[in-house]
Amino acid sequence: MLQKTDEATRNAIALAGLRIAIGFLFLIFAQYKVFGTKFTLDGGFQSWIDRFLQDGAAYPFMVPVLQRFVLPHGTAIAFLAAYGELAIGLALVAGIWVRLASAFGLVYMLTLLF
Repeated sequence: MLQKTDEATRNAIALAGLRIAIGFLFLIFAQYKVFGTKFTLDGGFQSWIDRFLQDGAAYPFMVPVLQRFVLPHGTAIAFLAAYGELAIGLALVAGIWVRLASAFGLVYMLTLLF
């Protein structure tokens, strides 16, 4: 029979593994945005949003936000997304500010839904 400390240790190890794996996913997606200029400076983000709007994939209530706020400020938002993913990934992998990084990661992922 397992003692409570053994169970707690196994749970902590499993959660740490999950945290690190999600951190690496954020780092993988951030690296091409941060170290390449196509997403941030060469209009990759803006063309992605334009295609999203043209295909009709955006929720109707998000179309005005995307057209009037996101596209005019596309470069700044692209840098925010790139370095935000990098910061979230580094924090989760390193184990520093995990709760704050998790909260920002949740908000970031929810904004991708809309």
